Amino acid sequence: MTPTEVGALMPNGPAGTTGEARQVQATGATIPEAVAAALAQLGVSQDEVDVEVVTEPRRGFFGGPKPAVVRVTGKVPSVPPVAPETFSRTETQEDHTMTETDSGQHVNSADSEAPSAEERMNQLDEEAELAADFVEGLLDLLDLPGDLEIEIQEDQALVNLEDVGSGLLIGRRGATLDA
Repeated sequence: MTPTEVGALMPNGPAGTTGEARQVQATGATIPEAVAAALAQLGVSQDEVDVEVVTEPRRGFFGGPKPAVVRVTGKVPSVPPVAPETFSRTETQEDHTMTETDSGQHVNSADSEAPSAEERMNQLDEEAELAADFVEGLLDLLDLPGDLEIEIQEDQALVNLEDVGSGLLIGRRGATLDA
């Protein structure tokens, strides 16, 4: 009935701190006894951990009883979402200099540097096409169905992915998504 520590450190942060999450495997005559032993070893309450039953206790026939085995992992405290930083744009006086072209026309340099609205839309179209090609290639590699829809809005391009089997994309316990 002594708890044995398994892979002591996991890469997600310990219960209540910002380091590593502890994972303990413990045994006991019953499941509650095994959980209590693991909680005592971790020094936390049951609300702060996830409990997984590895083996349920059995009455043994010739070899004696088999104890319950549980794996207890400290929960990583949820970090509140960070509000996106907002940056204020301060107006600066641009250097508006007039330059004379070879043909003798005067051109304002500030006007010639800024891309026109049509050029910006063309650039957004190209960026959206590149993003859509990337997502299509990714779906092909993962052998997942899906339809892409590109939306161009004011100053951004959105690539919407529809009809994807999200379960296939995410995978069991997020394994595909994490990979």
